[in-house]
Amino acid sequence: IDEAYFEFSQNTLAGKLHQHPNWIILRTFSKAFRLASMRVGYAIAHPSLTAALEKIRLPYNLPAFSQLAAEFALAQRQLLLAVIPETISERAKLIAALTQHQKLQVWPSAANFIYLRVKADDSLRDSSASRNLAEQEHKQIMEQLKAQGTLIRHTGGGLRITVGSPEENQRTVDRISGILT
Repeated sequence: IDEAYFEFSQNTLAGKLHQHPNWIILRTFSKAFRLASMRVGYAIAHPSLTAALEKIRLPYNLPAFSQLAAEFALAQRQLLLAVIPETISERAKLIAALTQHQKLQVWPSAANFIYLRVKADDSLRDSSASRNLAEQEHKQIMEQLKAQGTLIRHTGGGLRITVGSPEENQRTVDRISGILT
């Protein structure tokens, strides 16, 4: 069970593990703990399952530097996790602001990013032409934002915007509004 964004969603199935001894919950240090390049994570599972996994684990499955980074992050977890409520609040504001644009379809999020798409043009009879037009608009939005100093990702047929500080988010909303009008 993927709980990579657990700190941002505040939802977990860990309390159900005793009922499901074959479940493994996977979490990462990549998101809330900001250790994406370290490739550090952990599993939560029934003790019999972790014992079986331990038997096949490689002896040096994680570089020492990554282990030290994870230990340091855990030691500083109160500081690192203190910003989560602000991120959650900013995510809600960002979604609310971008949902105001008629041209955008914004998905709910339980992560530290939001996902949106330019709505397809229903006036076009050919749905593939409509999707192609939307893809071109995604690329144009991304390029114009990049030219203005805002980096977002074009992925999965839409745009992925990481939730930033209040100032960064307002800048992003203002820039997207300027592009769409």
